[in-house]
Amino acid sequence: MIELVGEPGSGKTHLLAELAAEANRRGLRILNGLCAESPQTARSFLDRCAEAGTRVVLIDDAHRAEDGVLDLVEFLVHRPWPAPMLVVIAHRPRQASSRLRSALAQGVERSVAGTIELGPLSLSESAQLLGSDPGDDWVREVHDRASGVPLYLLLLARMHGPDRSQGTVPEHVVALALSELASLPQPDLTVAWSVALLGEHADLDAVMAVADLSPADVTHAVSRLMRAELLRPTGTGGWLGLRHPVLAELLYGAIESSWRAAAHRRALAVLVARRAPARDQAEHIERSLTFPDEEEVALLVRGATQQMWSDPVVAARWLRRALQAMPDEEPWHAVRVKTTVLLGQALVCSGELVAARDKFHEILDHATVMPAELRCTAVAACSSASLMLGNHAEARALLVTNLANLTPDTPGRLRIAVALAFVDVLSGCPGADQRVDQAIELAQGQGADVELAGLSALRVISGLGTADVAVAARTLAESAATFDALDDLSATRSIEYLAVIGWAESALGRFAAADRHLTRGLRIARKAGHVHVLPVFLAALSQLNRHVGSVTRAWRMAEEAGKTAERIGSQQLYAIATAEQSLSAVWALPGDAGEPLKLAKTAAAVAWSTPSWCPGGIGSALARAMWFGRSATRWSLTRLIEMTGGKEPLADSRFGRISSFEMFAAMYADMNDPRAGQWADRADRAQSGLPTQRGYVIGARAHAARAADDHVRAAALYQEAAGAFRALGIGCEEARMLVLAAGCLARNGTVAEATALLDTAKETARRHDAHWLIDRAEEWEEQLSGSPADAGTLAVLTDREREIALHAGSGKRTRRIADELVLSPRTVDLHLGRIYRKLNVSSRAALVRLIAEMELNLP
Repeated sequence: MIELVGEPGSGKTHLLAELAAEANRRGLRILNGLCAESPQTARSFLDRCAEAGTRVVLIDDAHRAEDGVLDLVEFLVHRPWPAPMLVVIAHRPRQASSRLRSALAQGVERSVAGTIELGPLSLSESAQLLGSDPGDDWVREVHDRASGVPLYLLLLARMHGPDRSQGTVPEHVVALALSELASLPQPDLTVAWSVALLGEHADLDAVMAVADLSPADVTHAVSRLMRAELLRPTGTGGWLGLRHPVLAELLYGAIESSWRAAAHRRALAVLVARRAPARDQAEHIERSLTFPDEEEVALLVRGATQQMWSDPVVAARWLRRALQAMPDEEPWHAVRVKTTVLLGQALVCSGELVAARDKFHEILDHATVMPAELRCTAVAACSSASLMLGNHAEARALLVTNLANLTPDTPGRLRIAVALAFVDVLSGCPGADQRVDQAIELAQGQGADVELAGLSALRVISGLGTADVAVAARTLAESAATFDALDDLSATRSIEYLAVIGWAESALGRFAAADRHLTRGLRIARKAGHVHVLPVFLAALSQLNRHVGSVTRAWRMAEEAGKTAERIGSQQLYAIATAEQSLSAVWALPGDAGEPLKLAKTAAAVAWSTPSWCPGGIGSALARAMWFGRSATRWSLTRLIEMTGGKEPLADSRFGRISSFEMFAAMYADMNDPRAGQWADRADRAQSGLPTQRGYVIGARAHAARAADDHVRAAALYQEAAGAFRALGIGCEEARMLVLAAGCLARNGTVAEATALLDTAKETARRHDAHWLIDRAEEWEEQLSGSPADAGTLAVLTDREREIALHAGSGKRTRRIADELVLSPRTVDLHLGRIYRKLNVSSRAALVRLIAEMELNLP
């Protein structure tokens, strides 16, 4: 006999179903059912089971057991049945009778029963159930809210996870979660409805008023619901709540619509009498389905103002409702303008960017009278929407035009100055530094400490190419300290600055601090429903994880960023996220060039068809995907170099240009092209002292040495570059440099040292899930292991491989072979790598010797 113990939603019924399926597969007869009173005695029941050949008895919901089931349990405890039989009894411990608990405890004591307890899931178990990374912020949030209960975890993931749809939870899932309530008598169900509708305002008096039942009916219903653990006391003071908030959310959706609308009016009366906050009253006004009067319109606007930063979606609904009900009379015109601006702000925060932009243009174009501060608020928010939609010129023109019409002491001028500083920095406009300095001066004059801290971080970003790194680091630390001191609600009002701080910290190599601020920003944005900044934080964290974390996690975060950007209509954020996903996929996918290249091409097509923040960065992603996929040609390199800053610096030149130069140097080195040295020189000249640049600069020098066939110098430089990356924790780049160093050592015959470097490279790559690098290291290991193939084994090669092997064996270089066979040099090198592996040779020199030996042995 097995006792299966667990709280509601812990998976007892699911486990019994799996056990029944397993028993069926083994051909065992099963008796399966919920607990119900049985008129049979325990012995007669067991006799009938024996006659029928039953070997497995599954009893669910034993906490509801009547005497028949309890008699059975006690009988089996004291008189073990001689026939082979498994009895599994599932129950909720807090609802089980003392008789059942006592009988099962005696069974354990007598060794005729065992106990399996289904406790809450750990964070890693929750992540496994959701198919996600336990480090993902949303997984931790959903796990905490579900208290580790599997059913609630799955429901919350559907309702509030990153892949939630705008629809409802499937009906069968709702039915499962609410199955206990389906059989409740109507008074009990009405009381449960009332508690779900009242939320945090549910106490006995409020429930009586909303349920519209007699005090006795409500009191008895509450008692029954608490015994069934459907209701539980919350906090102190007599407050009531359903067993779990997700249960309340689902139950609310199942309430009869006619009763619900009237109940909201009754709930509103309770809250008005209690002088509850406007946001609590507004919810009942909106859902009562009656046309709001003037006082209720004002309540909706006040409630939306209070709710704006914690739930902009709800605030937008209330504001739309208020505008619909607002009288079209002169005294209300000013209120209508202000409410429309508030609605636009809520739409921006909730990710309805196009609707927000259109709403702002409507009010800015047609409002005859608008206070200066309110107009500044509308202009700044409108420019933010336009910027995220990729309309940089439109956003800038709107800000510049309005700024020109303001006096130095105009209220709201700072909002315009801040918005313009953001546009200029993110667009790479000339003079962006001066624009940020002007905004900083305004913030200082107004004593706006939060804006001053955020703008100072933005100034670090705009000046990264020329500023003193030590000074920038101190400035950034001061800005970060200001935001660290803010509570989450205050930080939400300036959440874009957390992204700026994290971005700047990452550029300075302060990766731990960057992760802390970006993760906090992402958590706040998720919790508050500020969808518009989710792609920014996710893409930034993806880049961060690609450098110093798991590339698998980086890929997932970039994928979510892309989906969110697509949902809110931001093509440029979608392009950035997709490029970042391509960069992660390059490392994560073992030997697969197709997916990274497909993603990079998608990003490029989107970015170059519309204005974008960083076309250079997206071009670099495309180039890297082609390079790693071994499909780069001289023509494609020339074209990509033009796109990624080879002729003119583009918007991302301060941050990604040196890594692009290093990449191009590597590409040319792979083709034995001396132009690798030119790109190494460019990388050297472009460095500005950022810690993150050093490894790329040294790596570019190593590529130049390799292109010049100076493999000894190249190996030393690659190892120096690996050390620079190691010091910052940039694991994938460290491993890449180690693999390249090993290749150079192998070409010089230093096999033992090369093998040791490959072992280190693989270990580092595994820590970062970089399967592409593991494959490259193992390819070299295969070449270094064993002895050369015996003469005459060219039969293992394909016709094309044999043709290239014979050309290379005659001493021809890659470029000449490519020209003679009308192939790209990259394709020739790809074939040579396969030839080396098949023939067990480690270098071109070894291949030449092997071909020479074969020619000597010819008859």
